[in-house]
Amino acid sequence: MEEKELISQELQQLHKLVTKLAMEIAVKNMRLFHMTLKSVVLEKWKLIMMLLVKEPHVSLTEVAKSLATRKRLQPALLNIEKTRLELEYQREQIELRTNEIDKREIQIKSEHEKLESLMREIEDGGDDLQCLETLNQTPISKEHNAELQEARKALIRTLFARTT
Repeated sequence: MEEKELISQELQQLHKLVTKLAMEIAVKNMRLFHMTLKSVVLEKWKLIMMLLVKEPHVSLTEVAKSLATRKRLQPALLNIEKTRLELEYQREQIELRTNEIDKREIQIKSEHEKLESLMREIEDGGDDLQCLETLNQTPISKEHNAELQEARKALIRTLFARTT
């Protein structure tokens, strides 16, 4: 019982640790997402500025239209990125759970092998006990046979003495 409780406690501790690490990963992924988003916005501004510097004939109206188009597409791009990050997080969670299940399966197999070994020992012990009981009965049988032999000899002597 104690071993099962220890294993259960260890599994609970591992589960807490995995959950804590998963939360830390999620927080770091969100920070990374925000940093990526900021860098994307900065990169776009740089491109716009370079466009205006390289091609001065481009009017601010065209740049504004381009920005408006990008602005309309920005929520869709953000949703796509958010979905990608969520899927990546879910994949990591599945991998963690798969690893935990694999570890549990290994523990279960190990416990099963221990139980089988104990069952074999018990069965072997039963055979040993049966052998000991047989050996214990054997001297009684031999003693009983010796007594019978003596009684037989005594009977033969008495019968022989009467006939003679």
